[in-house]
Amino acid sequence: MSKAEGKLIFHLPGNTDHSDLLSDSWKKMDEERAGLDVIGASGIPVTVSYQGKDYETLPWLKETLAKYPSISVMNAPNSHALIPRCEEKMIRWETKNIIGNIPVTFFAEFYAPYEYFIPTKFFTFLDSMFYPYSNFTENNVDDIQISKLPDAPSIKIGDKIGIMMKEKLFGPFLNAWFRFQRDPVTIDDSSNSKLPLDNLLDKVEDIKKSGNIVVCPLDIETVYIGSILGKKAYELFFNGVKARGLEDVFAPITAYLGYFESEAKPSKHPHRILSKWNVFDVQDRYSRSLSTIHPRNERECKLLSIASGSDILSAWGRKLGEEKKKQILDGRDLNGHSVKLPITFSQDVIEVLRAAKEALVKRTSYEQFLRKLPNQSLYVQRMIAYAERHRL
Repeated sequence: MSKAEGKLIFHLPGNTDHSDLLSDSWKKMDEERAGLDVIGASGIPVTVSYQGKDYETLPWLKETLAKYPSISVMNAPNSHALIPRCEEKMIRWETKNIIGNIPVTFFAEFYAPYEYFIPTKFFTFLDSMFYPYSNFTENNVDDIQISKLPDAPSIKIGDKIGIMMKEKLFGPFLNAWFRFQRDPVTIDDSSNSKLPLDNLLDKVEDIKKSGNIVVCPLDIETVYIGSILGKKAYELFFNGVKARGLEDVFAPITAYLGYFESEAKPSKHPHRILSKWNVFDVQDRYSRSLSTIHPRNERECKLLSIASGSDILSAWGRKLGEEKKKQILDGRDLNGHSVKLPITFSQDVIEVLRAAKEALVKRTSYEQFLRKLPNQSLYVQRMIAYAERHRL
């Protein structure tokens, strides 16, 4: 492949249970429809994915995505579930519904002991914290034999093709994005005295020159967490892409499925390492307890899907980790005014996900648990509506 043909497949996964998204930011994200109108109106191809549950807690989502041909929609499980902790029946349930419009599934916490758990021919996964395992348990570390992922853009397991999102390839672009969204107006001496947006666009040009097909994930909510800009960040970025004539660097993932299939090397099944979520005892106890719950019907599957969301463990990690608990970033708005950007945890997420497990274990009403929460934020209200609709 010619070096002039480097492409950026820009993937924006969404997650309404995002552990860093505080109540006010969640509301702003909802009001701005996560910037999807700005992204879609640019006409530049991107890929978006949301969990199945998100299509109900964001009532505008399905209609908004359908408006823009430039947005490809990946499939995803019903929730941001810790699939490695789920029994076979639950993994099947999580992956049974196809919502996207392309034959690709995004797994945030990928684990598929058998390829038939993957609902589409293609799937994407981050190469960091993944290893091929010779078996599928973490209960006894001594039983795990770890080998490296193949040095290839993609892997093949059975008749499925796994597309690797390689951190070493997308890392420079992502780091420049975070710098840009945090402070778009201050010149950075480390980038040859350029404005952050110009430095970010340079990284797009670098991808074009590299000849690599780079699949880059960026949480679509990040502009509401480490930035005050919100959807304006996407507007500035895509306008900058057009001003530089870099539209051709962006490609829909469907244009390269043939490439990923032809380049795929056989591999054992990748497995997300759970140690990231088990630093503290409360995290480990909670995640292990999920595997002891055996849902008996559709209602209990829905509740376990919510309870299994990895974001409760992420929120606990920030809450209990002193070095992260008080992380405050210095940022600026477009007028150059200083702003403080807290990178912290959402107590709402902890309460909403934990309540789903309590309702399962105690066999009581999830909706009533939610109505008793002290902070009736928009996020909590949407989850109450979801619980009411499904009689949870």
